[in-house]
Amino acid sequence: MAKSAAKKMADYRKRKREQGLRQVTLWVPDWDDPEFLRQLKEDAEFLRDHPSTREGDEFVEATLADLAAELDELEGKND
Repeated sequence: MAKSAAKKMADYRKRKREQGLRQVTLWVPDWDDPEFLRQLKEDAEFLRDHPSTREGDEFVEATLADLAAELDELEGKND
């Protein structure tokens, strides 16, 4: 006889626990909610125009440039 869906899920969870894992349930915003999307757009506009965002972007760009230079240097050593 085939296992029920509930039995399959119980077995699956048991195997995961035996592997030392623990189930976690996460609740996330509903991307289909118009109010959530409105707030998201508002927050994005605020961040886009905020002076600290420019500073952060400059930092990230400089860091990426440094990493690219290091990678180029490493690749040159491996030739």
